[in-house]
Amino acid sequence: MMLSDTSRVNSGKYTVTAVNDSGKDEADVEVTILDKPGKPEGPLEVSDVHKEGCKLKWKKPKDDGGLPLTAYVLEKQDLTTGRWVPCGTVDPSATEHDSALRLRSLNLNYNAIEIVASNALSQLRHLTELKINGNRLKTLEQETFSGLRSLRRLQITDNHIEVINGLTFRNLHHLKHLKMRNNRIHTLMDGAFHGCVSLISLDLDLNGISTISKRWLFNLTNLSQLSVSENRIGDIEMDAWEFVQHLENLDLSGNRLVSIGRMTLMGLPDLKRLNLRGNSLSSIDEAAFHTTQRLTILDLSANEISWTIEDQSAPFGALRHLKSLHLASNCIKSVNCKAFIGLNSLHVLDLRDNGITSFQEDALEPLQSLRELHLNTTSLLCDCHLQWLNIWMGKYATYSSKNQ
Repeated sequence: MMLSDTSRVNSGKYTVTAVNDSGKDEADVEVTILDKPGKPEGPLEVSDVHKEGCKLKWKKPKDDGGLPLTAYVLEKQDLTTGRWVPCGTVDPSATEHDSALRLRSLNLNYNAIEIVASNALSQLRHLTELKINGNRLKTLEQETFSGLRSLRRLQITDNHIEVINGLTFRNLHHLKHLKMRNNRIHTLMDGAFHGCVSLISLDLDLNGISTISKRWLFNLTNLSQLSVSENRIGDIEMDAWEFVQHLENLDLSGNRLVSIGRMTLMGLPDLKRLNLRGNSLSSIDEAAFHTTQRLTILDLSANEISWTIEDQSAPFGALRHLKSLHLASNCIKSVNCKAFIGLNSLHVLDLRDNGITSFQEDALEPLQSLRELHLNTTSLLCDCHLQWLNIWMGKYATYSSKNQ
């Protein structure tokens, strides 16, 4: 039996009768046509209005679409833009008395909030997502997030927070993603994120942090992504990565690092993507990457690198899995024949905006898997010493159309 062009009104009990020369038989079939639920029934009742919120009450839809409701999504109007933005979700099974307790998502963005008092959110034990972006928070109380044991995502971006004290997030054992970018954070006390044992990603971009230390990274044993770009980081302490050895993505771009030493990246065996773009790097130890052998993407663009490429022997020799190496906008004038030894898996090499005048013979020979070479220098001395380059280009003609 096939029903076409159906709607919810076609739901109900159907009797199917089978007939042949010997007689007939029949059976009843209950058919439910599924559709989106109807709108909640009004009137919307607003009560208990105060500066921190209000109570809303409505009736369930007359038609649930044939399936149990999974959530009510609440929206509020942004009076500045006129847009309606989500501000929370409510479990339909909640009663009038416990609906606040069953709130799953809470959006407090852009409300000029200056303080969230201790235990103010403690009753929201089912909350999984909390956004407090674009407010005027300067501090976080130690009990601000007390009781939020189900929280998975927390965003506190675009505020005025300067210091994160120890144990601020101690109760957030299930938190996986924390964003605190574009605050004024300059001090991270010991154990600032202690208790966040499930944290996977931490975003601290656009702050005033000056040092990477294991003291504030303590207990983040499951962290896989750390972003601290556009800070003032000039120092990475020895053993800084002791508690985050499963880190896979590290963004240190736009800071004040001047060198990468033998111990700078020690303790990051799982690191795959490292962004050091836009620092002041001029010195890279020959053993700097010996403990990060799983790197696939390394961005060293917009630094002050010269000697590493001009004179060092195999500075990237340990990076046998590296696919992309970005060295654009540095101070490289020449490329020595041992600069790229070991980079057998490299697909992309970016040397743009360096003013390179010479390549030593066979400097590119180790790059057996290269697919893209980006080079835009106008200073290259085209003499007989570069004949090998023409031969190399011919050898890898398959890729020459993509090279610059």
